[in-house]
Amino acid sequence: MKDALRLPSWLSGLRLYAEIWLLRQGGVALVGWLLLLGAGLGWLMLDQARQHETELTARLARANAIALISPSQASAGPVGNAAKLAALYDVLTPASTRNQALTSLFDIAADEGWDIAEADYNINQQRSANLERLQIALPLQGNYPDIRDLAEALLRGKPNLSLDDISFKRENAEADVLKATLKISLWSRLDESPGAPVASEVHK
Repeated sequence: MKDALRLPSWLSGLRLYAEIWLLRQGGVALVGWLLLLGAGLGWLMLDQARQHETELTARLARANAIALISPSQASAGPVGNAAKLAALYDVLTPASTRNQALTSLFDIAADEGWDIAEADYNINQQRSANLERLQIALPLQGNYPDIRDLAEALLRGKPNLSLDDISFKRENAEADVLKATLKISLWSRLDESPGAPVASEVHK
């Protein structure tokens, strides 16, 4: 009977998206748990989670278009596209402080009890929009609640972070430990001095 209650790996990913979304909503968490009891509503919760976690990505994509607008066009807008872009950049740290931001993330992971030995990085600079995206892939191994808590802790209070993807793999049906890959993006604004190369040992 115990094994029958185990969630398959793909459903663990669905559950994580939904729970992070609910935690960020605060007061609606209890309602969300009730919704999760209905299997038919599970995919709806995943869609809402993805929509919430990719909100920053969408805003940055719009910023890319805004950055191509001339100053005269920006000032002529109903609210002012330049003002919207400036407000967006206010939540972004300079690319030159990238490694400090990474250190902060690994410090949070350590506080949650994780000793992450390695991570994969991919940098994409969008100079037309004055933006930089650092994609971080964290290989994890642990139980589902601990992985969920880590993802929530990393994203909490950091509007310049987005959750890109989470995948799970269980070696066998008897295992309590999951292998997971957590992918997040750190968004920064490009400044006059280019960001330092990502330090492979930044988290040590």
